[in-house]
Amino acid sequence: MQCVERRACTGVLEQFCCSSTVTEIDHPEPTDPFPDLDTIRRTGSVDADSTDRAIYVAGMSLTGRCLCGSVSYELTGDVIATAVCHCDHCQRQSGGAFSVNLVAHESQLAVAGELTTYGDTGDDGGDTVYVRRRFCGSCGSPIVSDLVDTAGIIAVKAGTLDDTSGVRPTVEAWCERKQPWVDLPGMDVSLDRE
Repeated sequence: MQCVERRACTGVLEQFCCSSTVTEIDHPEPTDPFPDLDTIRRTGSVDADSTDRAIYVAGMSLTGRCLCGSVSYELTGDVIATAVCHCDHCQRQSGGAFSVNLVAHESQLAVAGELTTYGDTGDDGGDTVYVRRRFCGSCGSPIVSDLVDTAGIIAVKAGTLDDTSGVRPTVEAWCERKQPWVDLPGMDVSLDRE
C-alpha cells in the first residue's frame, strides 16, 4: 500500500515515511516537521514489537559524547529512522565508508559543551548551505548534522552513543556513492540519492 498523501516529507524522511511499508499515515501539518510516531505505530508503518528496526521505546533517553568528553548530549524519545549515508561528504567527515545517523527532531536533543559548526554547501559550487555539520572543536568528533531544508530534522552520529548495541539501520541513502565493497543487508529502503 502507498501513503495516502505526499506532503511535508522530504529526502530520506520521505522515503522512510512514504515507502511501500507505510499504510494510511496521517501526515503532519506543515508546521510539524516530523510524523507523529504514535500515529505511525497505530497505522502499521512501524511494527513497535519488531526486533529488526531501530525504533526506540517512547520516553527512552540515549546519551553520547565526543572522544575527548568536552561535548556530551542526551537524545530523548523515539527516533524517526536510523539511516546510513554513503555520500562523499559523510565519508569525508566520518573518515569511513559511510555515516550511521539517528534521524530525529532538533527538540529531542540537548547538548552540553560547545559545538563548532561547518556549513556544508554540497558539490554544486554555490554558497547555499545544505547541511550544518556540528562537531567538537577540541577533538573533532562529529556529533550532529542539521539538515537545513527539512525544518528541524537532525542526524545524530550513532558512533558517538554511549551504548550502540540498539542501533539497527533500516534506511540507506546516496547508494550511488557507496564504496563498491560495502554490502549492508536488511535495509528496508535503499536510495540512489537522498
